[in-house]
Amino acid sequence: MTKLAPGRPPKEVLLWPWLLWILPLLPPLCLLWAAQSPPKALVLRPAGPSTLISEPFPLDAGLLGSPLIQVGATIPKDSFVTYRLELLDPANRAVLALTRDGWRETDTWSEDGVIGSDDESDTGVALQLRSAMNGPHRLRLQMEELTRSNGEPLRAPVVFRAQLARHQFNAPALWTTTVVSLVLTTCAWIALYGHCRRRHQLELDDPQASLRTDLGPGLVRVAVGVRYGPFSVALDSDSPMPEALQLKLVLRDGFGQVCLLSIDPITSRARPGHVYWRTLHLRLTERRHLLMQVEVPAGLSCDVDLAQLNLSVEDGVRRPLPLPALEPWNAS
Repeated sequence: MTKLAPGRPPKEVLLWPWLLWILPLLPPLCLLWAAQSPPKALVLRPAGPSTLISEPFPLDAGLLGSPLIQVGATIPKDSFVTYRLELLDPANRAVLALTRDGWRETDTWSEDGVIGSDDESDTGVALQLRSAMNGPHRLRLQMEELTRSNGEPLRAPVVFRAQLARHQFNAPALWTTTVVSLVLTTCAWIALYGHCRRRHQLELDDPQASLRTDLGPGLVRVAVGVRYGPFSVALDSDSPMPEALQLKLVLRDGFGQVCLLSIDPITSRARPGHVYWRTLHLRLTERRHLLMQVEVPAGLSCDVDLAQLNLSVEDGVRRPLPLPALEPWNAS
């Protein structure tokens, strides 16, 4: 096996694609950041007969997210409300003003002897915004009208509530961005690490395979797959006992001299009808014209012959991490 220099990865190792995994991690990190700052309730104090004003609160969100102001009102059943909402800047000027019409309706229903009731309302306001001026802001709420469902004026208490979330994100959009970024990053990894300079594939029914080609420089992946006997052989109590398989790999240079001889186990439990794969990696420092010879057993001890031999050779393989590899001229 080759000995890697400490702190210096081989040339076939590409480390920069690891940075692509930052993209699908950014949206969840933004949501996690927002979760660290839960919404804060704003204290509303009376400022007149029908006016409430909140305590000062900061409206600067920084770089992540936008402030979200939520205002709601609790009104009597079967009634309508109209109130005015104003956002005051540090100079006590109204930078945003709107009028909100809200309602609350109740209903009783009966179906097949079952009696139930519904209570629905819509009185809230949600404002997601950024202020052009930093500093303490305030909310001013002014009650304008409260009536019954038939239009008659109603005198009853109305409870207003307000809260502020300083870092608010569109969660569905961020999760969609996460999924899309994850798919694109996975495709980029497959394209970068699945690419090679050249690829050779052989499919034979002979226990020996030879391939003469130019390989290197860089990492070479050699994959060998074997299958014995027909697929119809059943794995029951009468099936033959499993046995070990070994792969013999011989590499010769342009002068016919052996520069690598490797005998590796493929599997220790070979059975007819199953496909077994063995993968080896070679590291070449320069381009060489080589003859690769692969040999596997011609049959099993249960008189089952070789059905198929697959040989795949990939030159110029890229890896995300270093891995041990055979160097033909240093194998001795």
